[in-house]
Amino acid sequence: MEHVAKIAFSLLPVLGFLFALKLMDGYKLILYPKIGKARLYNLAEDPKEMNDLAGDPASRPVMKRLFARLLELQEPTGDTLDLKAAFPEL
Repeated sequence: MEHVAKIAFSLLPVLGFLFALKLMDGYKLILYPKIGKARLYNLAEDPKEMNDLAGDPASRPVMKRLFARLLELQEPTGDTLDLKAAFPEL
């Protein structure tokens, strides 16, 4: 199972909640639920987050794995935002 290096939740005035999940395997998933936007970065290869991999079909398994891990972390933190509704494709 992956080890979580960092998880951040912050309130943004325009976009609503921002969810970011960074795992030790070097990927970072950022979700913007209010606008249905997801971003994925390979921080090992792209530490400045210049190449968003979210649109690459080859990255879909990584996104799904990170999304599933984020859902697991919602319950213990008491977070009730329905991310599945915002990102049904994940």
